[in-house]
Amino acid sequence: MFLEGTDTHEECPFFMIRVFDESKVKNKTGTFHNPEVFNVTQEDVDEFDKDFEHKEKLILDSQLKEL
Repeated sequence: MFLEGTDTHEECPFFMIRVFDESKVKNKTGTFHNPEVFNVTQEDVDEFDKDFEHKEKLILDSQLKEL
């Protein structure tokens, strides 16, 4: 199985699948396509976010920080 636009010669670790018996998938192929619902624009996201109360982003001393 592969995702359009990815290198099909390399493993795609973002697929959460583990084949335990290669004989079960021999000669099986497929292409994954994201569902249409995932195709959103920044404007779509901004419009969706308007339905939520604004919250200020806080960075606390107890949070992990980049080195």
